[in-house]
Amino acid sequence: MLAADRQLLLDKDVKLDQERARLEQVSQEIRAAIQSVHRRIGGDNSHWMAAEAAYLIQTANYRLHLEGDVRTAISALETADSRLRDTSDPGWISVREILALEISNLKGVAQADIGGLALKLSGLAAGVKDLKLLGTDLVPVTRAAPISGKKSQAEERTFETLLNDSWEGFKSIMVIRHHGQPISPLLPPDQQLFIQQNLRLQLEAARVSLLRANQALFDSSLQTAAQLLKEYFDTDDAKTTAYLEQVGRFSQVNIRPQLPDISASLIALREQLKKAGGN
Repeated sequence: MLAADRQLLLDKDVKLDQERARLEQVSQEIRAAIQSVHRRIGGDNSHWMAAEAAYLIQTANYRLHLEGDVRTAISALETADSRLRDTSDPGWISVREILALEISNLKGVAQADIGGLALKLSGLAAGVKDLKLLGTDLVPVTRAAPISGKKSQAEERTFETLLNDSWEGFKSIMVIRHHGQPISPLLPPDQQLFIQQNLRLQLEAARVSLLRANQALFDSSLQTAAQLLKEYFDTDDAKTTAYLEQVGRFSQVNIRPQLPDISASLIALREQLKKAGGN
């Protein structure tokens, strides 16, 4: 199931990369066409520069609402504003006022450090092999002092006494540490590896969903990772405790914050173009 989910995420990742490449090619073609028109009819033409600004605002809306890319949206809106400014046409002032508000709203969006968080999740996934699985610890202890009083030679040779001596000897070198919960037998190596791989895959799935801004899958992967840590790993161990704390902090991260509406500037610009007779 986990392998299928991971493959699905990888397939979606490939498709998104292909779509980005296609959009980038279209973007380059449009920019080349606009530059060609500028060369033919003059780069100071107000309508054509406003049309380029409209394209940039449309791109900002696409990047923001389909990909959650706040930084690129801000850059596109700022570039669109500079195009309108360069026209030296006061007719675009009302549009520029809307742009200024939208840019300010975007800069106020609280953004998580996606790159830094992704690196931390990769580090956690790589360190899973060093975590201690839940079980019993056999710890040497000091041998208990013998009970006062000497036993007769005949008593020492009885079967019951021999068993008692054997048990006391075993207890003198071994002690079972209790974890406050039922102790399961130690897992075979192949099952231990399966649990470790399962935890690692959940952390990797959280990293991929973080980069894809998939909040639901991100939260689900972290929740499963926390359950695995609590059920199968030694929570008395410092490393396991640190993992649980970090997973808990990740669970508080909002990777897809509420985004503002930046369509008003595009609507206003298109209306102005219609009034001015622009295409």
